Amino acid sequence: MPLYLGNKETDKVYLGGKEIAQIYLGNKEIWTNIKVVRLGSGKSWNIKQLYPHLYSKLTADNFFALTANAVGGDIGIRMDPSDDRETHTFDSCIYKSYDPNTGMLYVYSRMMDHDRQLGSADANVVMITKLDKLIPLNGNFNVSGYSGYKNFTEDNFLISSTGVAHFYNSFYPQSYPYSGGGHATGYLKKTYNKNTGVLECYWKQDSHNTDDVYNWFNGSATAGCTVYLNPEGLK
Repeated sequence: MPLYLGNKETDKVYLGGKEIAQIYLGNKEIWTNIKVVRLGSGKSWNIKQLYPHLYSKLTADNFFALTANAVGGDIGIRMDPSDDRETHTFDSCIYKSYDPNTGMLYVYSRMMDHDRQLGSADANVVMITKLDKLIPLNGNFNVSGYSGYKNFTEDNFLISSTGVAHFYNSFYPQSYPYSGGGHATGYLKKTYNKNTGVLECYWKQDSHNTDDVYNWFNGSATAGCTVYLNPEGLK
């Protein structure tokens, strides 16, 4: 374990029983030498409990999804009394929030109907404390210009966030019965071709009716991903 010079008073951080960092207490604090920590699959993590000396120094930008499970949701017919129009909305994305005061992190797939959560699913999350070596891809997912791109895997690409895939439709029901409903599934598409150096990454939502009556309900939507390249990989 390297010892930082400049302050005699130190504290230590452990992951399980293994010492992974030394933190100086003082004006010239160098707070960690941790680069990557795999938090694993889940929906929420108490970072304050896991890393009591680090949590207040982190922001939501320090947490990334490697993958995310598909999420689904069901909705029934809804009447809009203002114009007798039936409306249906599905919104899905990878949701992320972090509170540096409490240390509570939330990252998961989310399916929404207006302001109502219809479903959620686990995400596979990593914590990166040293962000300076990450490369923002800014929508250009061709990394063939980077050294070693043929050795990259999907784990070299970290998803900071996704946009919201939004599907909305409505119609005047006329003589249709006011019953039935629909279902939507949101999922992350992430594949990397090491031969071409091209990453394919987006969030997609498929929506469809569940009673074979409201065919207007069938449709899909996509949203982009904010992706960073981690050339060093997850060590």
